[in-house]
Amino acid sequence: MVTHDGDLHTTMLARGRARRTLWQRMRKAARYLVRGDGIYGMEWGDPDVLPPLKHVRDNYLLPYLDPTKTVLEIGPGGGRWTRYMTTAKTI
Repeated sequence: MVTHDGDLHTTMLARGRARRTLWQRMRKAARYLVRGDGIYGMEWGDPDVLPPLKHVRDNYLLPYLDPTKTVLEIGPGGGRWTRYMTTAKTI
């Protein structure tokens, strides 16, 4: 059983917060916008290029998109999947 004795969890939390300040995240997002692809979420891979992400796109996203319906994206993150929802077209 996991115990919470000691300061491991709080130390990890403090380190993570120090590395991900608001300004650091904003600078990182700005670099993606300046680079030209305009999608911060591409940091984790491009669904048009990587086979596992293509599979997710083609099997779990595109079949449910329809221009006559409304889509609600919960927690859009970096916007990697949002671009498919805004155009609502199949590939």
